[in-house]
Amino acid sequence: MKFKFSNSSKCERARSWSSQSIDNEISDFEQLQLRRHLSRCSECAAFAKDILATTYPLREADQLMPSRRIIITAPRQQKITPRRYFRASFAVFFVALAAGFGAFAGLIISSGDNAPIPEPLEIAERPQLPEPQEQGPEPVVPESEEEETQEPAEPSVAPV
Repeated sequence: MKFKFSNSSKCERARSWSSQSIDNEISDFEQLQLRRHLSRCSECAAFAKDILATTYPLREADQLMPSRRIIITAPRQQKITPRRYFRASFAVFFVALAAGFGAFAGLIISSGDNAPIPEPLEIAERPQLPEPQEQGPEPVVPESEEEETQEPAEPSVAPV
């Protein structure tokens, strides 16, 4: 049976309580609210009735025992023994060694005998900076100009 549920929070809560009430997992107050909601909402009442119709027959059915004993075990992890550890490290060493030889051989082959030998670089001479010229004597200020400094005149104030 397909149900069309409203998206109201009351209906969502009532559907949750319907499932929990089968296992007596809700309080008396929640049971009272569920009954009140189911009396008003036909969709939630049909949902609760369908849950009961499905759950009770499953609980009352006979439990069947398997004909053979079933044992489920976790997969075993392989232990790393010193011998396996040695093999793994030995393999890594040889891979690194082979890569090193390959790189070295590539350098030798790529350089070859035909490669030109670079000539030594000539060092250019440093340009000579001009020597500083001697400056002439300092200008002489005549003595008469030094003595002619004027003193500020005193302001005249008229008596009031």
